[in-house]
Amino acid sequence: MLINLAELNAAEELEKAREKLQNVRNLLEDDNKKNKTLGKKVAHQSKKLRELKKKLRNVGGKAQKYEAKISLLDSEIEKLILARKEKYRNLKTGKDNLKTSIGAIQRMSLRPVTAVMIRAEDIKDMMHGGFLLRTIIPRIQLEIDRLEKQLYNINSLQAILTGKIAKQRLLREALVIEQKKLSSLVAANKNILVRTNRKRSEIEKRIAKLTISAKSLNELIVRLNEIEELSPNYSPRRLNQLDNPENTFLGLKKTKISLAQGRLTRPVEGLLIQEFGVETSAGGKTRGLIWEIRREAVIVSPWGGKIVYSGYFRSFGQILIINHGEGYHSLISGLKTSFVEIDQWVLRGEPLGLAGIIISKDSFAINQDSESQLNKQQRTTLYVEFRKHGQPINPLPWMAARNNRING
Repeated sequence: MLINLAELNAAEELEKAREKLQNVRNLLEDDNKKNKTLGKKVAHQSKKLRELKKKLRNVGGKAQKYEAKISLLDSEIEKLILARKEKYRNLKTGKDNLKTSIGAIQRMSLRPVTAVMIRAEDIKDMMHGGFLLRTIIPRIQLEIDRLEKQLYNINSLQAILTGKIAKQRLLREALVIEQKKLSSLVAANKNILVRTNRKRSEIEKRIAKLTISAKSLNELIVRLNEIEELSPNYSPRRLNQLDNPENTFLGLKKTKISLAQGRLTRPVEGLLIQEFGVETSAGGKTRGLIWEIRREAVIVSPWGGKIVYSGYFRSFGQILIINHGEGYHSLISGLKTSFVEIDQWVLRGEPLGLAGIIISKDSFAINQDSESQLNKQQRTTLYVEFRKHGQPINPLPWMAARNNRING
């Protein structure tokens, strides 16, 4: 009886163990299904991100090409307007000279012939007047021919000017379309790369304290690196572009920035007006580059990296700092509209924001005479620094070869 009871208890324990094992198996199967579902979602998000990032870079690049062409036209239109003004001045001078010559002839024609014959002196005056007429009339004819040529040149110049303004208007309209696409893509990008508000808030609070305490840009970068190293997800490999999740999503070649000299993307299309290492009036040397650009210009990231700072800092104003890994940082100042946030990864050539106002169709209705002044009002500057271990270095040798002047 005792044996049967023991066997019964053993059978019950075995059955319970089997049930537990089955439960574990069921849980594992559920987890596997969830993992597969999650994997599919991750793959889907990765695909969406890959497509979105490519679109962002393409649209940003296209917008920059439009901006370069518009800036080139701005310069050409300004020169044409100045040339037209000069030709109008010359035309007015020629007309004044012609009026003077014709006036002299008219005054001579008013003298009666009978009055001329009274004295010998009058006969001499008449002969002298005839000589003057023979001299003046050919000159008047030459002046008329010259004025006709000037009028023809002015009309030709006006036709060229009108054509360039029309072309510029079309390019501006195309740029507005690309900027709208860009805004839509940026919104979609933020939805995919959503961060928790709590995490972002904590980072922003720490950085706000740094901004107050840091006395120099070098000190700010050192402190930002310290914050990055204290992060639980810190990975030097990731910052060195060897394990950048954005590159994994996009299937890009993983390249260290230290090996990328001459391959960095220029952040903007514009005219370089300040180079690196130039002596200043205060006795120091310039630490970065300044481009003169359109106020609505699209600014892109020169290389892949992580946004570690976005905000105001002392005399620099509103700045972005990108950590590219291996101790390299980019500093960009002059953005009025930012597309990125702290702790976000960006790719080489990915739009970071706009330098100033977004153009509208209201700016198309412009008077030709005010075009030159309007172009000047629509321009601003962008400041860029490139630093290695906190110290400024010349960015130009690192950037892809291109004429520093505005390219069409």
